Amino acid sequence: MVLYNENLFRMGLRFILKKHVSSIILVLGLLLFRIYLGAQVNFSHEDYFQIYLIGIENAVSGVWSYWGPDIVWSKTRLPGAMQALLIGLPLRWTGNIYSPIILSNIISAAGLVLLAVYSRQRFPSLPLNFLICLYLLAPFALFHGTVLLNTAYLIFSSALLFIAVFELFIFRDRMIFKEPSYYFLGLGFSLFFTYQLHLTWVMFLPFIVVLFTLEWKRNHVGLLKIALFFLIGCAISSLSLLPTLITYGKEIFINSGDNLTLQPERFGRVFDLLMRYFSMASFDITPSFDVIKAATDESAFELVLVWLVRLISMIQIAVLAILIFKSRTEELVKKSLLLFGLTFVMALFLFVLGNKHLSARTYILLFPIPMWLSLFAYEKLFEKPLFKNILYCGLGIVFLTFFGIAWLNRSSEYSFEASRQKIESALESKDPSVFSKRRESLMNKFN
Repeated sequence: MVLYNENLFRMGLRFILKKHVSSIILVLGLLLFRIYLGAQVNFSHEDYFQIYLIGIENAVSGVWSYWGPDIVWSKTRLPGAMQALLIGLPLRWTGNIYSPIILSNIISAAGLVLLAVYSRQRFPSLPLNFLICLYLLAPFALFHGTVLLNTAYLIFSSALLFIAVFELFIFRDRMIFKEPSYYFLGLGFSLFFTYQLHLTWVMFLPFIVVLFTLEWKRNHVGLLKIALFFLIGCAISSLSLLPTLITYGKEIFINSGDNLTLQPERFGRVFDLLMRYFSMASFDITPSFDVIKAATDESAFELVLVWLVRLISMIQIAVLAILIFKSRTEELVKKSLLLFGLTFVMALFLFVLGNKHLSARTYILLFPIPMWLSLFAYEKLFEKPLFKNILYCGLGIVFLTFFGIAWLNRSSEYSFEASRQKIESALESKDPSVFSKRRESLMNKFN
């Protein structure tokens, strides 16, 4: 019986590999491209140094890391060792300075591929390879998902979150997995995975409350099993948080009030936030990143490519908005628009209550929703061969543009190569300060 099951598994694996060999090659190729891009445009801000430094400290110290990324506004740090382990373990095991960014890109790409495969199930008229390219080459996911920053990992947790939300809210009567507990398992895991990496973990709370309430109204008898699976998911991702809870439980929320500040005037930027949110689904590269300027200053051809992508993105945003508006009476579109609207209101209130400046990266957890909305428009565009070819050409231009940005910034001040000597010296001497110094924090005395 065991032998039969093993043979069945091998047959199934061969069938999957044979059927999807082009998709597997495409994913691996785009993964290598994303790693290369991230390695050339990574170290352009102090935040990047601080995140990498957490891993160096973990790799050379030999002691447990109780705290993660800095919270600048309150001069504190997020609890848990997740960030330290995600960078420190690959450094310790391989000794290669690029290993953390390779792992980071594998994690973020896994989230994007998961969304692409899931989208293929719900939009069967869209080819899987197109969806893979769409998610892995989305400029928002390239700018913020390839670099070694704590927010990059959130692409993976956002995939788990919103697959659960889509299934339990939009497709509850025809879910892919008939057992809702599996979605709550992923929801619980992604909650405490995010909790140790970024303050936007609070975005999970409304979804958790609503989804549990809907399940209770639907079948309160099965709520105990759902809650158990949710707690198991929480427990798995909390393993790296538990030592901090046990040792410094009272200090976790120290000075947390300084992360909030009411700024009602920010309501005046509602349209700005809306455009940034919706543009996550487009080829928009209008943000003024230093690496873009460095590349366009060096190459006239790259300058043409950048402006071409910007022109395409403006047309794309208009087309997406028009097609989605025309489809607004369809039941699935109505539910998706409701989800988009509610999450936008949540993002607006967090912006008004928070200290963070208006940056789309702050709302990276919500990235799957505008991408999801765009698929309703792409379904209609794929009915016309001309528009389908235009979309593929657009993705090709995006690829060339970002490859040019990476190539022209190779070994520049923004790349890993510029910091190679300091990083290697810090690892060799087991002295993290050779590379950089951590920001002052109230948690310094607790570690």
